[in-house]
Amino acid sequence: MVHREWVKSSVRGSRQHLWVWLLMVLLARQAQGRQPTVDLPTLIAAALPGVVNISAIRLEPGPHPEPGVPIPRQVVDYGSGFVIDASGLIVTNRHLVEGAQTIAVVFRDGTRLPAALVGAGQRLDVALLKVAPTEKLTALRFGRSDRLRIGDTVVAIGNPLGIGASVSAGIVSALNRSIGESIFDDFVQTDAAIYRGYSGGPLLNASGEVVGINTAFDSTTPNGGPIGVGFALPSDGAAIVVDRLRRYGRSWVGVIGALFQQVVPEASLDCMGRS
Repeated sequence: MVHREWVKSSVRGSRQHLWVWLLMVLLARQAQGRQPTVDLPTLIAAALPGVVNISAIRLEPGPHPEPGVPIPRQVVDYGSGFVIDASGLIVTNRHLVEGAQTIAVVFRDGTRLPAALVGAGQRLDVALLKVAPTEKLTALRFGRSDRLRIGDTVVAIGNPLGIGASVSAGIVSALNRSIGESIFDDFVQTDAAIYRGYSGGPLLNASGEVVGINTAFDSTTPNGGPIGVGFALPSDGAAIVVDRLRRYGRSWVGVIGALFQQVVPEASLDCMGRS
């Protein structure tokens, strides 16, 4: 009798262990399902047609062969941008196109189109361009930068040294970084390599959405190259500016309307009134 009871107890215990094991397997599979793997080649292949190379031509004072007679010289700056509307709207950095006499956009297939400046942000380093394509363009969509986490995979695409589209990958190194650009600094820091010419290009998340605009990198090395500290404007703020530029051709910042005054005894008496 004791032997039978022991056998029954052992069977019940084995069944319980089996159910626990199955439950653990199911939970592990669900956890894996919540952590999608990033297929970088597929993500990049889908995004590249929507990324463009930009060349901005300026005229700057050159050498002075005669006193007081400067000879203007042509200077070309190379950067990047990305299409946000298939009809021909392109986002880039303001500092790349500001003051340019002519702006040209080169697409992945080699098509070169002149671009007009729709408008530029006052505080954020964002500009909106317009081209007239002969066929529908591939557009990228903005994602939510407020959902970024430190350690998330990101991909930066740009045009280093004007040689064409280039891709680098890394992670989000930090959020809410200030680099002294303005009082609105709120940069996404990444170790994805950002070089000269990446300005205006997209920073993509694992879903291929634009979560930042490549803007700057730390160049404190002797040769001025990147050291794995790059910065991108977060998409949440950039998207608001882009929408205003698209609707009204300009952007603006809010004004509180407060005035400041140094507090001195005389000012205090003036405020309180004299008897």
